[in-house]
Amino acid sequence: MDTVTGKDGANGAPAPSPLPIGAYKIWPVDRDGKLTDLNEPADPAAHEAVDIYFGVLDSTVSPPKDQMDLQDTIGQVLDTVRKIYLRDNGEQAAAFRLYYVRLFRLAQLGLEGNAVPDVAKAVLDRLTDDLIRSEGPRVKNLHLKILAISAAKLSAATVLLYAVLSFAAMKETLVLLDIDGLVARCFLMLWTGCFIGVWMSYAIRKSSLKLRDLTVAEDDFLEPFTRLVFAGLLTNFVGLLLLFKVIEVKIGSVSLQSFSGQPTIALLLGMVLGVNELLLPATVGTKTRELVDKI
Repeated sequence: MDTVTGKDGANGAPAPSPLPIGAYKIWPVDRDGKLTDLNEPADPAAHEAVDIYFGVLDSTVSPPKDQMDLQDTIGQVLDTVRKIYLRDNGEQAAAFRLYYVRLFRLAQLGLEGNAVPDVAKAVLDRLTDDLIRSEGPRVKNLHLKILAISAAKLSAATVLLYAVLSFAAMKETLVLLDIDGLVARCFLMLWTGCFIGVWMSYAIRKSSLKLRDLTVAEDDFLEPFTRLVFAGLLTNFVGLLLLFKVIEVKIGSVSLQSFSGQPTIALLLGMVLGVNELLLPATVGTKTRELVDKI
C-alpha cells in the first residue's frame, strides 16, 4: 500500500513519519442500504443516514490489516448503536445522531486519505467505553428486572404448591399415590432456590459489561423464562441423582443427600446450582454419559 512521505526539513531535519494511504471510501447509507446524496462532502448529520458504506478503492489489493480491523470494530459499535437507539418505525433517539457522526468521522480519519488508523482506534476505544458506561447500567438493571419478575412468578408457583402439599388432606392423598410428601416439598424448595440462584448468577457474572452485552444478554440466547425453567429441570435432575445416591456430595460436614428431608438444605442446594447454571449442562451431560457407559 502506498504511503505519503514528508520532505526533509531544513538543516537535515528528519522527514515526518509516513502516513498510510486510506484504502477505503466512506459514505453514509440510508435504511434501505442506498448511498445518500453523492454530492461532496458527505453529510453524516443527514437524518436519513443510519449506516456506513466502506468502499474499497482497489479491489485487487487487500487493505492493510490495521485498517480492516478498524473497519470491523467501527461496524460492531455502529451495529450496537443502531440496535439501542433506532426504532423499527425509523424513529431515532437523540443520542443516535451524536454517536453516528462520531463513528463516521473516525472512519474517515482512520480509513480515508492520509489515514491514521492508530489514532482513530484509540478514540474509538474511548467512545466504546462511553457507550458502555452510558447504557450499561440501564441494560443490566432492565435484564435483572425481567429475570426477577420471571423468577418471582415461578417461585410463587412452587411455594404455593409447597403450602398446598403441607395440608393434612394432601398428605393423605400423597400417601395413597405412594409419594413421600416431605421429599416432594423439598424438591419444590430445590426449584425455588434454583430460580433465586439463576437471578444471582447474572448479577455476579455481569459485574462489568462489554460492548456485546449491551444487545445480547446471554451468549446462549435463552429468554429469561426459558432459562429459569431449563435450569430448574437440570437442577431437578441433579436432585434425583443425589436422592438415589448415584452421586454423593458434601459441603463441609453436610451431605447433600439430606436435602430430600430438609427443605432449608434443599433451598440452599438449589441456590448453589442456580448460581452455577452455566456449568449444569456440562455436568449433567457428563453424569449421564457415565451412567450410559455402565449399562
